[in-house]
Amino acid sequence: MPKKKENPIIVSEICQKFLGKEYKLYKGSKYFSRNNCKDRTKDRLHKVVWEHHNGSIPEGHAVHHFDEDRSNNHVSNLRIHEKSIHQAIHMRDAGRKEIARQALKKYAQPKAAEWHGSEEGKAWHKEHAKQQTWERKFTKVCNYCGKEYKAAMRKKSPGYCSGKCKAAQLRSVQRETMPERTCRICGKAFRENPSYVYQKKVQKFCSQKCYGKSRASN
Repeated sequence: MPKKKENPIIVSEICQKFLGKEYKLYKGSKYFSRNNCKDRTKDRLHKVVWEHHNGSIPEGHAVHHFDEDRSNNHVSNLRIHEKSIHQAIHMRDAGRKEIARQALKKYAQPKAAEWHGSEEGKAWHKEHAKQQTWERKFTKVCNYCGKEYKAAMRKKSPGYCSGKCKAAQLRSVQRETMPERTCRICGKAFRENPSYVYQKKVQKFCSQKCYGKSRASN
């Protein structure tokens, strides 16, 4: 017949016995343990009880008091959670959130500001910015010529592979509002180039080819 597994025996408000050993609630501590050394968390009673019944605690996990009463170390009150989930459970309390917020403000934020302003911090930001903008690129298609080109991540792309295509697209949009002319050489109808309007000139030919022909005939 398998040996019955035990649970802690409550001796007093600050003392519990388990497997013949005493675990006490030392001053400044929230958990029952076998010693008063804050760094030796492996001897905390709730961990010892859970391992006695279930085996070793998986890596990256923590033992949680289900009713959140740290004096209730009976195995039926113990649960195993990933550390991130365990932390989130405890942070549901508004008082604990405020304590954590104040601790961050008092200790973490000044240290963070000091490091980010140091030479090491500035170097890190410089390298990090390169990785976020220039080294991480994705493929886009030019809105004018349809050619694929590389654009930097997290940087707004104009949608054109080059300044030439952007200018050509702008001219094509502007030409839709330009007056229509008839080429003096080929008779083809065309929209006047905006540059002629800006220069207060009249465009007489639809292309450079027709303009060359007019020069040759003179």
